[in-house]
Amino acid sequence: MKLTRLLLLFLLININSFASASSHTIYDDSISEFIIQPKQIKLATPLPTETVQFQYDNKKDIYFREFSSPEALKQFKCLATDVDEKLLQVQDRRRIIGEGIFKDPYNYHFFLEMIYYNIGPNKTSKIYYGSAILIANNLLLTAAHNLFDLLDGGYPDELRCYGACHLNKVLAESIVFPKKDDSSVFVPKAYQEKLDPASDIALVIFTSEVAAKIATSGLKFALPVSLPSTFFKGKKFNITGYPGVRSAYSHEGDVLGEVESNRIKYDIDTTKGQSGSGIWFLHKDHGVVCVGTHTSAGQDAQPFNLGVLINEEFKSKIESLI
Repeated sequence: MKLTRLLLLFLLININSFASASSHTIYDDSISEFIIQPKQIKLATPLPTETVQFQYDNKKDIYFREFSSPEALKQFKCLATDVDEKLLQVQDRRRIIGEGIFKDPYNYHFFLEMIYYNIGPNKTSKIYYGSAILIANNLLLTAAHNLFDLLDGGYPDELRCYGACHLNKVLAESIVFPKKDDSSVFVPKAYQEKLDPASDIALVIFTSEVAAKIATSGLKFALPVSLPSTFFKGKKFNITGYPGVRSAYSHEGDVLGEVESNRIKYDIDTTKGQSGSGIWFLHKDHGVVCVGTHTSAGQDAQPFNLGVLINEEFKSKIESLI
């Protein structure tokens, strides 16, 4: 009887594991020639007690909070509360990842806080919220508009990066200071000068010391690829990120087509503020493969969301940094 119960328990565990693994489409296309091969600070962040109202920047499609002074901002930490959603259908098709964020295939994804001090004549301060995906122990891929805003002074004063976090738990965290050290980020000139939507893709660059800690933190990095347009037809991709909160959401959906040479549209649910989330798929031989970053919602009569792909030029930049 005891043996029978153990056998049933074993079967249930494996059925659940299979169900989890089979919830993602797994591809076996040959992509080896396109993969960029690379050459993980366990700090607990307590939940805050203060609440400051979310605001929404429609132009950037991103959430933020505004404070009267740098001191007020520094005393604040993000609450894990939900936000209004931007969905492509009536019902939310995303999965709430919960503590699954600490396990494969989700322990690749970062929650970002972009902080600006002393903005404009009133010297207000802001926290913007975004997402990113780890593509090497020293590199995060995200949207350029997360890292550069002309109206707020260009690069943020602080960029807080939380690797695989859920509520007050986090596998790794780091702070970079782009305004003081612009070598800590890379934003294409075409985006800085013209806000070119096809260049809305960027990198956060960690020091070798932080990269060494990330390598032992339990985080994993996705394989970044620049794929030919023929690959995308009929494919399903995933977008996983943090829509302004310390809790990750994910959804797999269809690629609907290219908008231009390195932008694609897709039927994948996101929420306002989820910019910078990695666009990824599972490969039989290579695991989590990242093709680009989610940037915005489409404005067509047929609803869709938009992302920027890793093209050959951006691929070369990644290769120079890993």
